[in-house]
Amino acid sequence: MRTEFTNGRDLCRPSISRFATHFLSLQCIVKFEKELHQMVTSNKWVKSTYAKGGVGKDVTAIIWKDVDFWAQCKHVVKVTEPLLRVLRLVDSNENPSMGYLYDAMEKAKESIRARMMHKACLYGPYVRVIDARMEKQLHSPLHGAGCFFNPGIYFSPSFKMQSYAFRGLMKTIASLVPDVEVQDKIFLQLEEYKKSTGDFGLPIAVRQRQKLNPVAWWDNFGNGTLELQSLAVRVLSQCCSATGCERNWDIFNYLHSMKLSRLERSSFEKGIKTWNNFMCSSHHEFLLTVHYCHAGTSLRTPSIPSAWTTSMFWMNGSANILAFSAEMT
Repeated sequence: MRTEFTNGRDLCRPSISRFATHFLSLQCIVKFEKELHQMVTSNKWVKSTYAKGGVGKDVTAIIWKDVDFWAQCKHVVKVTEPLLRVLRLVDSNENPSMGYLYDAMEKAKESIRARMMHKACLYGPYVRVIDARMEKQLHSPLHGAGCFFNPGIYFSPSFKMQSYAFRGLMKTIASLVPDVEVQDKIFLQLEEYKKSTGDFGLPIAVRQRQKLNPVAWWDNFGNGTLELQSLAVRVLSQCCSATGCERNWDIFNYLHSMKLSRLERSSFEKGIKTWNNFMCSSHHEFLLTVHYCHAGTSLRTPSIPSAWTTSMFWMNGSANILAFSAEMT
């Protein structure tokens, strides 16, 4: 029934990370607000068995009467959309994202401030959470060095964090270049890049700052400063990933979803073990798994995480709508 009102579109849209899944699903609920209103007031819905059940009545009340629910949904989408753009950038396969990450996070925070009408009382809590997460878990001098070596960002008139980028670069040089003589050569060559002299100042090099990805730009125009070029390519080629947000690796929630909750315990444990073995194959833990298997020790079934007891969404109302939507499919 739901698909008749949403043109066949699903409300729940799985993505690579739980954060992205929550956002996309919540965005769909907001997008189809009018259609959901039409559905719960249609004769087909009123006469259906769904509308007469307890969950169906709750869903109807949320969709039709709960004004605060819709306001909160729209607010969450407004705040989290800039962060989703950063996740998409990080997991993009088109260009290396190391040179863009710090600037992207700063732009995301600025976008949140603008969406909250630059009122500190509105955007402050969100920005503080982002800053705390960046400082404790995500901050690295490589982000600053990546900004420095990205000519499209570093030479942009709107970029105001040159000092931060340079400090990150200095720490990166000390960490990645142990040879002090090479360090000195790099430091001297930095002036050519910062002042856009030599090959860096060629008209075509200036024009290509925004057009070429940073690695390709350094490959083409950094040949006059080989030590600096080598470091720049090494930094910009560092891998970035949204792994820290990929809580969808936690297969418990998937196997314990509405549709699969009738699995017998033995089948459930086999599914967990199979998934864990598959994920271990791409991580260092795989070696430990092989060791246990050869020793004849069975893999221990992990304990059920506390995430099971949490709501699928920040707001129970949206979780009810999605869960009920899955039952109707």
